[in-house]
Amino acid sequence: MAFYAGVAFLVALVPLFAAASAAGQPVVIEVHGHRGAMAAYPQNTLPAFRHAIEAGADYVEKDRTASRWKLSRRSGRLRWPR
Repeated sequence: MAFYAGVAFLVALVPLFAAASAAGQPVVIEVHGHRGAMAAYPQNTLPAFRHAIEAGADYVEKDRTASRWKLSRRSGRLRWPR
């Protein structure tokens, strides 16, 4: 079921890319590794982040981080230069 939902989502994006291309704007696609490559390694681990980077992700998003008060909170994403 998840596979078909993913395919439907990608098909729904086609008109958006076609409109941007027709307007003469470059289409930029960024690949995000949410929680690293969580299908290959446990999520939010260094091996998952490393695998996502090696697979070509533009961003790696870690889901949780510790605040200065030692509390767990949602976090932003990490980006590295290419």
